[in-house]
Amino acid sequence: MRFLIYLVSFGSGFRHFTQMALNSIREVGQWPHDIVVLSDTDALFGGSGATVINIQPDLLRRYPWFGSTAGLRLGHCKPEIEHYVDLERYDYVLYLDSDILVNTNRLIALVETLCSESHFGVQRDNVSVMSGASFAGGSVLTPEERAMWGHYQINSGVVGFPVSSRSRRILRDWRRMNAAAHFKSRDQGNLIAVLLRKNLGQWAYIQDATLARRVRRYEETLVHFAGPGHPNMAEYYEQILGLDPLGR
Repeated sequence: MRFLIYLVSFGSGFRHFTQMALNSIREVGQWPHDIVVLSDTDALFGGSGATVINIQPDLLRRYPWFGSTAGLRLGHCKPEIEHYVDLERYDYVLYLDSDILVNTNRLIALVETLCSESHFGVQRDNVSVMSGASFAGGSVLTPEERAMWGHYQINSGVVGFPVSSRSRRILRDWRRMNAAAHFKSRDQGNLIAVLLRKNLGQWAYIQDATLARRVRRYEETLVHFAGPGHPNMAEYYEQILGLDPLGR
């Protein structure tokens, strides 16, 4: 089977987290397949074996407002992957936020299982649609939709999909929603709207992933350090995984 993991990394301040994520993919996850980083630079990430693609010039060409958009979030570039990678080369593709560490050697088995199940997969959040939070779809879903789908908890930090017509349609719908708002809306909220309005029953939660809140050993393969400053990620990387504290 042919698999791909990709990340998005913009800005010098984010490179350290991306480097740690990549090191954990290779060293802990023992990942032998391709890795791509969509970035705003041609600089390489040492030792990771990742292919870095500078997508900023092309983004500026396709979205002239890109360089001046206030509140721009990296997440808006997640569904842009189709423009830079021939997805037909792969059977399954896994997107990971750069504040995620691979925590076990089950990474390959996880992706093989996701591929065999053939679902569009997302991480489960700890905040539900019912909350009304903008990142939980509150800015795009109607009050009636929030009441109807309030129990769903969708996080776009981990997104996996088989390379199929359905997956590509979801990516394109997600990309259109992001672009229609000039990347000012919450990309996660847009994905939630796409999954709930048009694809109920066509996606599933990725179970072997968790949101981290403190430095202790987690059992899940994907540990997501979401939040301002990506709390505790560096400590977990060094103290629990025993990897290079400099993230080289």
